[in-house]
Amino acid sequence: MLKATIITAILLTSILIQPNLSMAAEPHGQNVSTPKKVETPKTKETYRGAFSEGFEEGIKGWVSEPSWFGRTLRFETVSKPSPVYDGKYSLLVTGKSSKPRQASQIRWVCDLSDRSIRVEPNLRFTFAWRFPEKTFSHIGVFLTFSDGKVGYYISSFYGTYSNTTRAYIYTYSEPENIWLMHQRDIYNDYGGAFGSIGGEVNLVSVGLILSDTYATGTQQTVYYDTIEIAPETGISPSFAAYLDPASQKVNPGGVVIFTILVKPIGAYRGVVTANLSNIPSGFTASLSQDSGTPPFISGLRVAVGSSVNPGTYRLLVAVSDRENVRLMNATLNVDMKVRFNFEVKPNTQIVGLGSSTSFKLSLSLAEPYGAAHVRLSASGLPRNTSYTVNPESLTLTNRTLLNSTLTIGVTVFAPPGNYPVQFTATDVDQGLNSTLKAVLVISGASFTVDVAADRPTYKQGDKVALSGTVKYLEDLPVHGGTVSIQVLSPSGTTVHVTSTITDISGGYSDNFTLPKQAEVGTYNVYVTASLPGYQESQGQTTFTVGDSQTPSITILSLYLTDIAGHNRSSFTAGETVIVRVVVHNGGADLKDGMIWVEVDSPDGVPISVTFIELTITRGSRVTLGVSTVLAAGSVTGYYFANSYVSDRMISQGGKFLANAKTVFQVY
Repeated sequence: MLKATIITAILLTSILIQPNLSMAAEPHGQNVSTPKKVETPKTKETYRGAFSEGFEEGIKGWVSEPSWFGRTLRFETVSKPSPVYDGKYSLLVTGKSSKPRQASQIRWVCDLSDRSIRVEPNLRFTFAWRFPEKTFSHIGVFLTFSDGKVGYYISSFYGTYSNTTRAYIYTYSEPENIWLMHQRDIYNDYGGAFGSIGGEVNLVSVGLILSDTYATGTQQTVYYDTIEIAPETGISPSFAAYLDPASQKVNPGGVVIFTILVKPIGAYRGVVTANLSNIPSGFTASLSQDSGTPPFISGLRVAVGSSVNPGTYRLLVAVSDRENVRLMNATLNVDMKVRFNFEVKPNTQIVGLGSSTSFKLSLSLAEPYGAAHVRLSASGLPRNTSYTVNPESLTLTNRTLLNSTLTIGVTVFAPPGNYPVQFTATDVDQGLNSTLKAVLVISGASFTVDVAADRPTYKQGDKVALSGTVKYLEDLPVHGGTVSIQVLSPSGTTVHVTSTITDISGGYSDNFTLPKQAEVGTYNVYVTASLPGYQESQGQTTFTVGDSQTPSITILSLYLTDIAGHNRSSFTAGETVIVRVVVHNGGADLKDGMIWVEVDSPDGVPISVTFIELTITRGSRVTLGVSTVLAAGSVTGYYFANSYVSDRMISQGGKFLANAKTVFQVY
């Protein structure tokens, strides 16, 4: 009796955005620490403006954020108190990549946004860790600032890192299996990487990293303890000065206001003076207050002459007393100003080959008066795609929100991949552009490949002839594609490997002679078709030599019909598709085997998966039909029907013995 189970698969796609650690030739701020001991237990219950964590209460307040730097990965994460340091508790973080040699990352984050921890001189940062083995690329901690910048402190085992415009990185080279503690001055680290602090900057989170658990594919472990952020005690009274914002955009003839905030550190009671210098030609600048006892606020007013050319200009603000000076640069970016607001939604669209998708463009006038004539366009699309905008031109008045739809059509010849599309709104009157970017994801295989042997069974010393075709989704031949061919013996040894080029009809062929002492059993043939700019496609078949003692499964045919049995290659939403598969066994009996049928939408998401358990005896041929109902709201485009044969359930250690793929269109 046949047993059938239908599984409906729903794919949830998440896009994780995280700070970039760019690779470079030399590390920044290289510092090798000396192992130290943490002297006292820690607790997170501390006063505002500081943070202390000893993980004495487990992981309360910390959130696990597994993320990825490549393909989708799964992690086995464990976090529990473990008495591994001076009889106290620390945080155990364990990660294991599901695919060895593939980059990965595990992150734990604690929110500090309610603690009002300001980045001021002598803000001390203490942290400790221990790693039993260097079997990943790096571990560490990171700080996220309220201005969007990030500071990394990393123990690096493989690779070097450098600063970016949004992140600074301090690296250490340390021994294994020893508790290590570091102390840093956050204010100096931030200033050394980005220059003067623009405005008041707070810490919004602290996080832990265990990265690139790919070295062995086995479980990796790191212990963290003693994370403290607090002002240094016993420091000399002083003051801090902030400029908010650090830079502004302004038109020629315009005026901008900066805020200078001067704050005391400790019991400071001195008098502080503010002065301006390096004022560019054509600019005038003045302070609303040029001296005082902190805390106080002074307004910096900068007027730009109407004849000033577009460009970036800076003036220097010096806040000082008799012993100390704080220097800040006020940056002005002079340019013509775009007169409207521009928005694109969503920020990512996924589309299959032979289908289309749309982005919504929204515009409104930024000022309550006047009008702007705007023309819309897009760029950055890959070949074999096109777009239309409706409407293409808009007239904006009185802050009214107007919308336009930009539709992108993707042919079956478009190369799959992720493409940053630039959307441009042009102010026709001023000749100014406002640009935004969104991601177009083109998914799915761009062509199919099949392979067959000229006979199901051969004798030792026989000549084996292989052939097949490579076709685009619209059943058009792929000319000039590369087909790689590999033949494996029953024991898994490669007996033949070569590559060839498809002809004008998309066909290819190859032959080889079996050794006179060739292994008896089932041989597997694997082919991979590739074309520059397109996603690879694979095919598989089998043949036997002599009397095989293992199954030799071949999918002879995979085709589609309607419920009346008529062959079809296109359907409409709401119809029933019958996927028919013909399987032959040229080897030993396949007992309790599985025949799988999967139907995927244009973006590669399975809409149905069916498997049937049965026995296929030696020399027999089995024909099955599996139905899938297309939902009423199914998207148009090219769908994929896939069939596989396995020796048992994959979750129980089974393996696929044969596979085939075909396509159909929903319109």
